[in-house]
Amino acid sequence: MALEKKANSLFELGLAAEVASGPDAAGLLWSRNIDLFCDGDDLSRILQHCLQADQNAIRSAPLSLTASLVYLDGGEQFMDRGSTLHQAIVYAQKAIAVDPNCAEAYRMVGSAYYWMNDHAQALHWYIRSNELEPHCILQLRIRECAQALGQGLPDISYGMKFDSTSAHWHHAGWFYEQGLGADKLLKLSPAVAPVATLQTIKQQCYARCVELYKACLIDGDTSHPNFNAHQFAMCCNNYGILLREAGQPAEAIALHSMGIAQSQFWEQYYSRSLCYYDMRQYQACFDDLEYLLTEFETEEEQFIICIQYQAYCQRELGNYERAIALVDEALNAYGEFTPAGQRAVAATCEHLRGIRGALLLQVGELDQGAHALAQTAATQKDPVVLHNLGCAHLRQRAFKEAVQCFTESYELALRRGDLATFKAAAYSASTTLVYELSKHKAALSVLRLIEQQGVDDFWTQYATAMAYCFMENRRLCKEYSLKALSMQDRTDKPIDGSFLGNLYNNVALGYHNESNWTQAKVYYELTLPLSTSEDAVHVQENLRLIHEEMNKPKGFWSRFFGCCVEKKTLVWVCRRKRSLIQAQAASNCRSTNGKMPPCW
Repeated sequence: MALEKKANSLFELGLAAEVASGPDAAGLLWSRNIDLFCDGDDLSRILQHCLQADQNAIRSAPLSLTASLVYLDGGEQFMDRGSTLHQAIVYAQKAIAVDPNCAEAYRMVGSAYYWMNDHAQALHWYIRSNELEPHCILQLRIRECAQALGQGLPDISYGMKFDSTSAHWHHAGWFYEQGLGADKLLKLSPAVAPVATLQTIKQQCYARCVELYKACLIDGDTSHPNFNAHQFAMCCNNYGILLREAGQPAEAIALHSMGIAQSQFWEQYYSRSLCYYDMRQYQACFDDLEYLLTEFETEEEQFIICIQYQAYCQRELGNYERAIALVDEALNAYGEFTPAGQRAVAATCEHLRGIRGALLLQVGELDQGAHALAQTAATQKDPVVLHNLGCAHLRQRAFKEAVQCFTESYELALRRGDLATFKAAAYSASTTLVYELSKHKAALSVLRLIEQQGVDDFWTQYATAMAYCFMENRRLCKEYSLKALSMQDRTDKPIDGSFLGNLYNNVALGYHNESNWTQAKVYYELTLPLSTSEDAVHVQENLRLIHEEMNKPKGFWSRFFGCCVEKKTLVWVCRRKRSLIQAQAASNCRSTNGKMPPCW
């Protein structure tokens, strides 16, 4: 339900409240909403009513406060600015005489002196108001006045006081203002107030503000007239941004959608699109950005950022040609855009060129993609770009160059704390060392480094197991293969059967080496359905020999045949090397979230 000014002006609503509940009710209604709903005609009538009440000796702090507010914020319609500020002080002090604990009245006096540039008086009254009712906007003004006077920050309470009996408890605008003030304090200096306290204040204020506006606009609660749809939408947007920062994108999407239903502006669609991106709903993200670019006028920089995210969405959807076209559009726009931060723009352009190079790899333009990535890597040391370049070298079969790029990438990512890129590049380096260069000890050193960073997943254990397999260390190969198999349900994507087949075979070899025929038989049987027709012949032969071993007396010849079986199975593992390399190359050039992902 929205406030219809033509049917009920704020002045008329106040008169109705006065008839029902007395002059204080009218003053409270006007003072809380005068800055949101009142036009010039309403201001004049409200002010005259308050002045008449004062002349009639009706002592009402809310009415006096309303008169002070009108003089302070809109009084220039009636007299010169200097006179209105003095009148604001007069009526605010009348409110204080009736109610000495009226924090808003002290704030009005302080604000009048603030606009007169009397910072000493403003500081005095602001501090008194903050003592009664801590307010983030007040704390900003106190800080500003103290700096203007060359003083240090006074010892005051920061944050806000939640009081369910306060007259402001039902005033959504007050909470919205508190949230904005907390945000500004955070940006000024973390030393002004505890960061955690201010973050909590922001979230609490916007949550309460959304609750109050939702009650009025959606649930039909008419007990208080805070029916400002645009401010409600702004509050939903601000609260949604906080929820996304707190890792709650789904809740943020619900808030942004609720705000959009009331009042639309471009920031809502942009904020919601980022939440969709976080949740990997790339088509929904793209659609919001497309609507934003079509329906709203945006500044040049905002337009380019939207194009960038559209390119990311198309890349994640597998539309690589379309993604390349959007990256080119963004690069062309940046070429015509000359803001103050030229260095930042140059860095963004290099980042986009790196993404373009990775996309060219995806569409089969290997040489062009490698060239673009090499150019970007030469000017911008970025771990993602270096990893992508390593993948290009891998596909070009330049294995030493690939390992060099992967190594630079994971070392740089580790220094920057980028664990995802570190893991991807380190894994790529280790698998290349194992399968292409046969440097198994070097690969194990890289894999240990991954484990030292707290990464304990299927693919790290798999790579370690295969390194020990090629080193013919049956015990450790079996141990790491079993660890990998225990983690197969924790991967983001399904694991190809060929990888599982390698692990089952490794475990079977380990048990075979230990003459544990029962366990070896179990794992050979698990390997069989995952084998190619050629490999299946070897597995079946191993099973036949196992069967013979299980049905003959144990002794010297049993151990001898066990060694023979082990050698035959090792031949089978080596024959699988080529298919592993091909699978590795095929998975090496997938990208996600603007970064080259792990080979897995």
